[in-house]
Amino acid sequence: MLTELGVIEVTGPGAEPRLLRAGERMTFGRGPQVDLVLGPDPWLSRRAGEICAFDDGVRVTNLSAKHSLYVQVNGDTIRLPTLSPGTGNIGCFLVAGAATVGTTAVPGTDQSVRIVLPASWPLDPVESSAPSVRAPTTVLPMTLDTLTKEFMVALLLCRPWLLDASRMAPLPSAPQIAEEALRVTGSHHALRLFSSDPEERQRLSAQVHEHLKGLRAKIRKRALVSADHDLTNTAVASVLLHYDIITVGHLALPLDHAWLSAQENKWWGRHP
Repeated sequence: MLTELGVIEVTGPGAEPRLLRAGERMTFGRGPQVDLVLGPDPWLSRRAGEICAFDDGVRVTNLSAKHSLYVQVNGDTIRLPTLSPGTGNIGCFLVAGAATVGTTAVPGTDQSVRIVLPASWPLDPVESSAPSVRAPTTVLPMTLDTLTKEFMVALLLCRPWLLDASRMAPLPSAPQIAEEALRVTGSHHALRLFSSDPEERQRLSAQVHEHLKGLRAKIRKRALVSADHDLTNTAVASVLLHYDIITVGHLALPLDHAWLSAQENKWWGRHP
């Protein structure tokens, strides 16, 4: 059937392949009111996304207001951020090859949707009924200014798990984050004071606590977790990494002199 002109094959975990033709669509999620029910993934919404077939491609759309989707196609990973009043439904348009859709940057076959597109389409692209704007949107559901102390706190909180993919490494406490921030910025005098002066230690630790509190507020405001979710430091780190708000690429920032200088100016003084 895959050789049939313009027919798209969609497969879910443990399910038989289904075929979509131009004008047909399919919803997927944890269910039950979806066309394709996936497993009990805590990061997957009941109605997570939609696959819509056109005359010369397929559009994958995120329908969730809480969780992002990831589309892996031809070696690239595309993020579909959450539904929001400002952006509406975010999707990407695929025209060739095969794609995997899931809730992580590397979707697993047991909790994802597999889409295989045909080798040819019935219409010339000029005559296509597909949306005129096909470029995938990769706007993050939440962003942090890398030059702020808040970002440094987020980076140092997540760093053990960035270095250990198994996520077995313990995460630092607020005082440990404060101390490491001084060490990263080379503030040797402040480090000595931090170790010897309880008031200075308490002051910087309190600042870190406030930044962690701010991160929790942003996560809740963007509905990146359910309203009743307990946002411990472990949960905050999980969200920041899950949505690529903090990434492995950020580990190189301490080697960037401009970034380091900006952070030094904040941590060496009495900036909040």
